[in-house]
Amino acid sequence: MSFRNTFFILILFSILAACNKPEQKENSATEDFFNLPAFFNAEAKRLSANSNLLVDKTVVLNGKKESKELSIKDWNAELTLFSKCHIHDPALKEYYKVSKEAESIIYTAIDKTVNVRRLALTMDGKNIKNIVIETQNSNEVFEATQVLNYSPDKGFSIRKNQKVVLFSEDIFEIDLQFKS
Repeated sequence: MSFRNTFFILILFSILAACNKPEQKENSATEDFFNLPAFFNAEAKRLSANSNLLVDKTVVLNGKKESKELSIKDWNAELTLFSKCHIHDPALKEYYKVSKEAESIIYTAIDKTVNVRRLALTMDGKNIKNIVIETQNSNEVFEATQVLNYSPDKGFSIRKNQKVVLFSEDIFEIDLQFKS
């Protein structure tokens, strides 16, 4: 067999071997990771279906408060901060420790590079009673922490502290309560 034929056979074998994907084993913890974006997309649809839903919404920025009773037109936009948080991506699973208690599942970041530091789900059987998400973002000029709290029956709250170098700290709060 000539060098050319041997080289061709080796190239062909390499190509065929590369086409066979090794079987990937699913991490048993994969099932345990909650898909926040999917949950909040479903919540936005559920809330949008109730056209009579009124809310009391209070916004506070550095102590200045404004409250209104209103009807939310775009629940996807209203829940954006919640749906942006995710830990369910397969690449992120190794960065979290999962602990289960009687009615709750808690995901705690074990790596400081992920911005979702803690996710706590309180359950009532298979239904979500409450979600608490704690995030932290920082770099050389910016630091922000926020706590997002969502209850499908009651509403939500957002608390955010933000500090930018050379500026004073901003404290931002939103409280939204379902009325009907």
